[in-house]
Amino acid sequence: MEPSLQMLQGKSVVELTRLGFTSSELLKASSVFMKIPNQMTMSFALLENRRGEFIQNMLASNLLIPHF
Repeated sequence: MEPSLQMLQGKSVVELTRLGFTSSELLKASSVFMKIPNQMTMSFALLENRRGEFIQNMLASNLLIPHF
């Protein structure tokens, strides 16, 4: 059984905090995860030592730019 989206969201906040992301970065990443849930599930599919890099790249990409 796959974890619920709500459970993954809670787990992602814990993981972002554990990885040392700032509050601002945590809020930005959470915003992306809400808009594009596949980004969140992909981050958990990666090996633990690659998650931080994946999230940093995600935050640096254009995923934060609103698309109209």
